[in-house]
Amino acid sequence: GFQGPGPSMHPGRPMADEDDAVIVEVVSGPRGSGATMEHVRQRTAQAAAEREKVVKERLERVKAGMEAEQRKRRAEERSRAEAAKKAKKTEVNLDDLYGGLPPPDPAKDQAMAQRLKEKENWRSHRFPTLPAEDPSKVVFLDVDGVLRPLTAGGFRAMMVDGEWALRAETADFISSSLLALRYIIEQTGAILVLSSEWRRDLPMREGVDNILMEYEMRPCATWTPTDLQRDMGTDNPFKAFTERRGRDIS
Repeated sequence: GFQGPGPSMHPGRPMADEDDAVIVEVVSGPRGSGATMEHVRQRTAQAAAEREKVVKERLERVKAGMEAEQRKRRAEERSRAEAAKKAKKTEVNLDDLYGGLPPPDPAKDQAMAQRLKEKENWRSHRFPTLPAEDPSKVVFLDVDGVLRPLTAGGFRAMMVDGEWALRAETADFISSSLLALRYIIEQTGAILVLSSEWRRDLPMREGVDNILMEYEMRPCATWTPTDLQRDMGTDNPFKAFTERRGRDIS
């Protein structure tokens, strides 16, 4: 049949698209042909549907991108708000905390410092000065039942690096007993020799020395031997103990 003019017959006109192809087909088809017109309508409807589909998909992608960006922005705003809230909780308003206090008073501060100095000076000189040591005079010092009650306690056992370690507890030492001991030292200048069971362990000996120094007494000069065995020839354990204690001292 007759071929309609192609794109080359119209200089300056761009290449025909799909719609132009449909128009060309209409012009070139037999005039009055119902089948050709129906075909053209179908092709036109199909092209329009495809364009609508492409536009719809593009709009959906744009909409999805905008929604994702909005969700991201809202998440960032929530995160910033939570961080600001946490930071606000940790802040302490010193003006509100100390706002009701009076301003510093240098005179009162100086007076308080002077009182503290006097108190410390009193604590360091609350006892008379001890006389010089007299090695010819010795006090064999017991602890349990003398400086503290004759009860259980006096030490605490702790596990250190898999081994048991002792720690002396001197909170129950009797103040009047320590003052009486100090009076003897003040009057005689005697030295102290620890004869108590507390002599057997270094932490216990240090505990006795520390409480003595709190009462401004010299620490123990030494302690009695710890290698003597009890005389088991007697059935009375108290007698065997006292017999060995006598040998310790002698």
